[in-house]
Amino acid sequence: MLSMKRFLGVPFGVVAGLAMSVTGAPAAGPTPSGLQGMLRVHSAEPAAPGYVAGTVYGSYARQFYSGAESPRGRSEKIGFGGGHVSFSFSPTHYVELALRGSVEGQFVDAFTVGESETKIGAGDIGFHVKTLLTPATMRNFMVGAEGFVASGLSDGNALIGTWDSPGLDIGGQLNLTYAYRDQLDEAKFAFHANGGYLGRTEEFDEAAWDATAGEGTIPRSTVHGNQMLYGAGFEVAVPRDWSFFAEWSGQYDTDADLDFSDNPMAVTPGVRWSSPGGAFVWTAAYDIRVSSESSAPPWQIVSGITLGGHVTPVQGHLLGVIRDADTGEPVANAAIKVRNSEEGPVKSDLEGQFKTEVVEGYAVLELSAEGYNAKTRVVEIPAHGAVELDFTMTKRNTFGSVRGSIRDAVTGAPLFGRVRVAGTDTWVESDPSSGSYFLEKVPEGEADLEFNVMSYETLLSTANVIAGDLASHDVSLDRDISARMGVISGYVHDANTGANLVATVTARGKTTKTTTVDPETGLFEIEVEAGTYNVSVASSGYIAPVEPVKIAEKEAPVRNFDLSNLPK
Repeated sequence: MLSMKRFLGVPFGVVAGLAMSVTGAPAAGPTPSGLQGMLRVHSAEPAAPGYVAGTVYGSYARQFYSGAESPRGRSEKIGFGGGHVSFSFSPTHYVELALRGSVEGQFVDAFTVGESETKIGAGDIGFHVKTLLTPATMRNFMVGAEGFVASGLSDGNALIGTWDSPGLDIGGQLNLTYAYRDQLDEAKFAFHANGGYLGRTEEFDEAAWDATAGEGTIPRSTVHGNQMLYGAGFEVAVPRDWSFFAEWSGQYDTDADLDFSDNPMAVTPGVRWSSPGGAFVWTAAYDIRVSSESSAPPWQIVSGITLGGHVTPVQGHLLGVIRDADTGEPVANAAIKVRNSEEGPVKSDLEGQFKTEVVEGYAVLELSAEGYNAKTRVVEIPAHGAVELDFTMTKRNTFGSVRGSIRDAVTGAPLFGRVRVAGTDTWVESDPSSGSYFLEKVPEGEADLEFNVMSYETLLSTANVIAGDLASHDVSLDRDISARMGVISGYVHDANTGANLVATVTARGKTTKTTTVDPETGLFEIEVEAGTYNVSVASSGYIAPVEPVKIAEKEAPVRNFDLSNLPK
């Protein structure tokens, strides 16, 4: 048996080296079953939605036998070939369907006697369904599953297919895919792994095996009982729409008492070329047996072509960067939406980058971001192609201006003072003669304005500001109460003796204020606003006098009161 380690190491090492050194558009295509993958290893991801394809694969293997090895006692060369025809369709991102059939043949060429024998027959027909289990937005790591059923078309002469007994073959498997993708969301490097089971509803017919062309001389390339299916492989994109792949795959007969190495197993390097959109795909591969000689021929050549197309609108890629038109800095969380599309918008990341898929043709893009003016852009999206654009967005004007005047609340006279937007440090002075002021770059919305005039109460007033517009806002200020206060003071004495009296003094005018006389000094003080007040003094046993007092701002008039005794 050839060294498994040797054959696994060479192709997989080549794949890893290519993945680190080259880039190019990936070449995707169907397997002989019709489902997307490499050759026998399937990808978890279905084909693009709306993709319809017809695929034909052919294979050929050959082996030499000496007279001692051949059951016919003669030296001979035996070859066998087969073909697979499949039709596949992907209705959605999550489902892929395939119908396939096979034909096979075995050819015996006896060197010594010049005889030859050929037998060709139908193999089987099968139906496959593959589904993606992870969300379609998860493009790097994907998990999928598939199920299939197959039935024979002839007398059991299958050599390369899954059919070699009556009844149905039913199976399923789990598919895993990891893909490294570029900005265009194209898989530059991918790893696939499959594991599954195939069950047969009928037992293997030994008579059918003996009746094969060449009387079963050539080793079968498939096991006969229920099977464990496995496979893993890499594929890497190389320039000019080519892909290189290498896979390891096999089947293990769970019903036969055989060593693992006696079951078919092969390492398969291969290449694939695909035109844009998968209209034409060509695949070529070479199977290298890594199991025992009794399990399969030492080598097999496999090649296939696919013709495909899309029955639904084809998409292309759009990607780019959104930047601030003034600073050049990236704009994060900007929304990019295609007008009249049912798909929601995509958002730019912290670097301002975005990528999305857009239906081919002309598209109107709508860009919006908080604090920026919305804009539209018309782009042409090529089918299966990509457009890379840089967009700039201008910050939206979020400021307006305010004009008004400052006046006295009582007289209406213009006031000289200053005004600012509350919370800022910049003050603007009003005109001394007219009291008018003008504020620029006031944030839109309800702006709190702070007014400050000497000897007047500070005022906080709200103005409704519209971006790019001029708002009018007049205010009236009340004088500061501390600037309007005066003090009435004096002494209260006994008119006969001149002694200090205990008395109460009340001033009535704009307001009413009352105070008591200091018994030790006979002094009283009352602080009131400017105006005219009636001041009365009351003391027990004395006549209560009342005098009018006029007081101006900051004035302190003195009024002494000498009280006379009440008559007895």
